[in-house]
Parts: sequence; C-alpha cells; structure tokens
Amino acid sequence: MKFYIDTEFVHGNLYMADIIDISLLSDCSEHLFHVYIKYEHPLPAMVTEITGLTNEILNKSGLDTFKEAMDSMTEFIKDEIKEYGVGKGTLIKFVAHGGFETDFPFLFNNCDKNHVSIDELFKKAVYQDSMVSLQLLGYNTPGLSKIAQIWNLDKKYERHSSHGDVLLLKKICDIHSSSMTSLQTKFYQEVRDASLHKMPLSFLEIKIIRDETAQSYQEFIDTIHQHTKAKTALRNNNYLKICNYFINRKDFNT
Repeated sequence: MKFYIDTEFVHGNLYMADIIDISLLSDCSEHLFHVYIKYEHPLPAMVTEITGLTNEILNKSGLDTFKEAMDSMTEFIKDEIKEYGVGKGTLIKFVAHGGFETDFPFLFNNCDKNHVSIDELFKKAVYQDSMVSLQLLGYNTPGLSKIAQIWNLDKKYERHSSHGDVLLLKKICDIHSSSMTSLQTKFYQEVRDASLHKMPLSFLEIKIIRDETAQSYQEFIDTIHQHTKAKTALRNNNYLKICNYFINRKDFNT
C-alpha cells in the first residue's frame, strides 16, 4: 500500500523544524487525511507567504499537539490497511517529494522532541522520494510547482499547501508511473541514520532529545561543553540556535 505524504513546517532545519500541517493521501482509496497543528509562537512572515497559513488558521482549526496529529494519522493509516490491505504482510510505502531531506526526518525528529512513540508500522515501512526520480529523469528544478507548470496541471494544485501538494504528487506519479516504479527506496533506520549524520551536533539528538538525559538548561550546557563537536557548532552559530530552542521548550527547566 502506498501513501503520499507532505508536511509544512516552521524553521527548515533538522534541529528546530516544527510541523504545523500534515497531509496523507491513500493511493488505494484516494482518502485524504489532513490536519493542522497549533503553533504558540508568531509564524514567520515567509511561512505565511509561502503556505498562506496564519496563527489564526492554526489556532482555529489545528489540533493542540503534534502527538494528537501523529496519533490521528497513525489511526487513519491502520484503518486504510484494515480496509484495503492484504493482511499482516501488507508492505507500506510512504512517498514524499524531497522526503529524504525534509518530510521524513522532520516527522521523526518531531516525534522525538515531542516525546511521541513511533508506531511499528512506520518502522516496518519503506520510504521513497519522488524528487530524486524526477532529477534522474532530467528535471534540473523538479519542485512540484515547477513540474505543474511544465505539465500544465490544474492551477489549483499550485498552492503550496500540504493537501494540495499530496494531490499534485499523486498526479505526477500517476503520469510518470513507469518511471516512478523505480523510486529510490530507504528503510526506516536508513532515514533516521541519514538525518543524524547531517547534524553537526548529532550527539544532541542522541543524548538530549532521544534519551532525555538533560533536564535543565545548565545540564544541557554542560553536555555540550563536554563534547568536542561543540567547537564546530559554536563556530557556525548552531550552538546559539540550539540553546534558544531548549530555552523556549515548555517542558524544559531553565
């Protein structure tokens, strides 16, 4: 079974990306799961400009927590498997455009920092990135909106929103179905490992977010100074960004 997934987020990096919008489209039934997530800080102007989302929209229509969103999406997937799958042996595929760089690692990192257990169905699934395939087909700028222009697809799909993007992604994959059958595939642990290697403070994700060893700001600072990679982080200002992230965390004792 195949699901197309897209997320919108605030702060486009592996440390602080907060997902505020998730859509998941079932390839079998074409049922669409969509949810907004409330965001307690002012949305950056660029996010509003790109997605059209505002704090008012999120606060009015969004779920209170990322955990609620993840639980709801997991339940939606299980319902689809029960209705359209072929039993316990059903292989689940998640397809995202640029998913190896953003959607997949951001989704799992959001689970980590929000203390959300990742269901086994995600750990047994495979993950595919449609952007990689389009690049191999010769498209140098394979963004969804650009592809929509090149192929003269319905303009309603050009809006950069998660639900619009998954509808467009399915249409693109259907058009190029023969080529998309050979999408580059990664397993869950490969997705996790790849994102971890890109983090200059990879120990932080292991020791602080995943294992929750630091329970105070001072302990967090001590952990960073004890690690040699902190020197690299300090030089490229990631140190300050990470500090600010933990200072702003509600459940973190300052």
